Amino acid sequence: MDLGRGIPRRCDCGAATVVLKSNTARNLGRRFYRCGAISGENHVFKWLDEAHDEEFVVVANKQATMEQDLADIKADLADMKNDISEIVALIECLRNSMDLGRGIPRRCDCGAATVVLTSNTARNPGRRFYRCGAISGENHVFKWLDEAHDEEFVVVANKLATMEQDLADIKADLANMKNDISEIVALIECFRVKC
Repeated sequence: MDLGRGIPRRCDCGAATVVLKSNTARNLGRRFYRCGAISGENHVFKWLDEAHDEEFVVVANKQATMEQDLADIKADLADMKNDISEIVALIECLRNSMDLGRGIPRRCDCGAATVVLTSNTARNPGRRFYRCGAISGENHVFKWLDEAHDEEFVVVANKLATMEQDLADIKADLANMKNDISEIVALIECFRVKC
């Protein structure tokens, strides 16, 4: 019968294990796990001290794996933060480009900052707009302020939705890790009580 490593909690027959003390001269008083239903060659038997030693190794290995997983997650989060910073910088750069065309234009393709002016035309009197702060012309930025703001709200709303989903995913991963850690703590407490 392959007992596996650690504490045998159930026998192959399905019965829970019990802890008993040996009455033999060779192992007098030594505690062991045995099938709670039937004693015999096809049912579980393992010395308690050996089972606990194995269980500590199993728990230590699981803890080491979890610590490595946590370190990997922290490294991944740091990489993600760097990636996000690069993406934000790229978006900012693209946002300032006329090619992107969505949201508030902060810079013209020529590199000049935009300025907000007010139209004096008969068709759009008093309507405000963004324009290149250096040069007015066909190859320089021009966008109505109200349209730019409407687009900016959509861009920001989409960005927030993506960030909320990313945050929800990270929270779910952290909750799973907390559950795993709670299981390890419970196992360790179990050992302390039984030893």
